[in-house]
Amino acid sequence: MCQQIDGERLLCHKKGRELKWFTRQTTDYTEKYGPVMNDVILQNVSAEEAILDGEMVGYDNLHERIVPFGFNQTVARVGP
Repeated sequence: MCQQIDGERLLCHKKGRELKWFTRQTTDYTEKYGPVMNDVILQNVSAEEAILDGEMVGYDNLHERIVPFGFNQTVARVGP
């Protein structure tokens, strides 16, 4: 059985080293999630161009679990 993940649905558009983050409704979240996530994508996605589609979630290292949905905004503001 798959675990249900309740995050924020985002698309990451990668073109070279330039990354843009969007919601499904095309709201630009680059300023919100870019500072926290760009290095992770650049270090782990070798394709020159890509569109990544998934759920943005926060992870609590202390308790080893995904944090509840509302905490995504906090993670985006303070970083890893």
